[in-house]
Amino acid sequence: MSNPTSREASVGSTVADSLEITPVSKTQKNVKKTKTKKIPKKKPDELHRWDFSCNLPETPFSKEANSIATEARILGMWQSQNLYQKMAEMNTGGPNFVLHDGPPFANGNIHQGHAFNKITKDMMCKVKRMQGYHVSFIPGWDCHGLPIELKLKASDDQMGRTQLISSCRDYASSWIQQQKEQFMKLGVKADWSNPYLTMDPNYESDVLNLFSRFVEKDLISRKAKTTPWCPSCETVLAIAEIQYQTEG
Repeated sequence: MSNPTSREASVGSTVADSLEITPVSKTQKNVKKTKTKKIPKKKPDELHRWDFSCNLPETPFSKEANSIATEARILGMWQSQNLYQKMAEMNTGGPNFVLHDGPPFANGNIHQGHAFNKITKDMMCKVKRMQGYHVSFIPGWDCHGLPIELKLKASDDQMGRTQLISSCRDYASSWIQQQKEQFMKLGVKADWSNPYLTMDPNYESDVLNLFSRFVEKDLISRKAKTTPWCPSCETVLAIAEIQYQTEG
């Protein structure tokens, strides 16, 4: 019986000779693998990025909000489009919806109460337009107020009556401009170019004319009534304005 080991060796040698297999060294194997492997070329700015390898959606939105520039751009766009006038012209000839704007005091920056008030009114006007009404939103300011007088008197207690009235008008006018800009930043669409002001002589004249009609119809009477009075301010006070000093 022949030796199996020598037979297998003989067969393996014959097959190798027929196939002409050339032994490959380890170094050649490494070179071969390196040549066949495809490595994607990266740009210099992509060397430390990973998002290029993900299937992410393309969007024109900036990664940064940049709110200051964005807000100014949007407000400028609305103003250039004359957006409020286009809204006010909607449904011309249809039923009118009149919103009487209870005016804020012109004596400081707006707060959350102002924002809630004006945004709610703006929403109501837009809803009524969608319902087919012709709507105009004319904002206003209450320019007469004891806080303005007290603030100016505190800075100059020797101020005369005429100078005090003039200073109060200037003080209220400055806050009207500031509040108007703040309301516009809230996106409230109103006729900001033509607001009504309680210190406007035309407005005061209309109030007196309306009051005279009440007198003519005998709707006004003079009666005695107990009213809180402030001796230092020389004016009546509302119940909510009274603060009692308590002991202890």
